[in-house]
Amino acid sequence: MHVGAAYFEGEDNRGISFSDWIKPWAPWVRPNASVSFNRLFSNTVYSPFFDEMGELSNFWMVRGGVSAHPLESVEAGLDASYFGVLDTFDLPRFFRVGHTPLLFARGFSFMTKKSGDDLGWELDLWLKYHYSKDLTLEAGWSHLFTGDGLSKGNFTDMNGLLFNGGTAKDDADYLYFQTTLRF
Repeated sequence: MHVGAAYFEGEDNRGISFSDWIKPWAPWVRPNASVSFNRLFSNTVYSPFFDEMGELSNFWMVRGGVSAHPLESVEAGLDASYFGVLDTFDLPRFFRVGHTPLLFARGFSFMTKKSGDDLGWELDLWLKYHYSKDLTLEAGWSHLFTGDGLSKGNFTDMNGLLFNGGTAKDDADYLYFQTTLRF
């Protein structure tokens, strides 16, 4: 059995207030930079769905799971993870026509609403076969239960600079097979 957590600080300062919008020429009004934690070439991937390059930032997660050896060379496991956003994106005000969002206040950039902070739950089921101490075969399945913060979107990928979202609340599945050879 195992448990774990991760916290990679980030912020999203893309929004402006009404006073910033009304007085864009004022010298005392300076935009704030959006700063996220840079993982500096991390080799840890927290999710196959939205952290494929190891550059997920502006998020927190908790994870737990169990693993067992039903046979000497076979290992099976089940993991569950929850992902949340630290600083949510300010969405422009819009309404939907079907699945298409239409902005109704395009020129009024101060009129925003917060995106959700729930990226979702991930469930992973995997099976490893240890052929030898140097060769391992692994197969697995992962399912992402999409949260509101992922369906509407947030800046969490590429160290908090890339918009991650717009999934229309569709869940996702990920199947994989990999071989590990150590020498």
